[in-house]
Amino acid sequence: METQKRASFLTRFTAILACCWLLAAISTSALAFARRADWVFDPPPANRNGKGDAGERVLPRLRLLNDRPGAAQNVVATFTTNDPDITVVAGEVTYASWSAGQARNIGFKIDIDPAATTHAADATVTVTADSPGGGP
Repeated sequence: METQKRASFLTRFTAILACCWLLAAISTSALAFARRADWVFDPPPANRNGKGDAGERVLPRLRLLNDRPGAAQNVVATFTTNDPDITVVAGEVTYASWSAGQARNIGFKIDIDPAATTHAADATVTVTADSPGGGP
């Protein structure tokens, strides 16, 4: 019997905002995905300043490590936000299997409203996975 486990990460994403996003784990479970890094990529035609500015398409990135003793199956990472100035264009990434000890870069795609003003925008990355046998 497979048991689905959930790990959530709260992201404080400085979207049109002054900085990059910050990530802090807010819940833990038998899933042991550890954050290794996070950054914002804003490729051309954006200005490549590492921030989300008004009118840009921004690619938030998150590097996670499967820090558990076994492989995780059916892993889904989902990026969500309630901020009205952010439209999530590509907010879900899936992996059939994620080996123990393996780190991966997870990428999302968001659009920032052209009329947005500078502010901190909250977003959440939720990671779910099945663990064979229901164990960690």
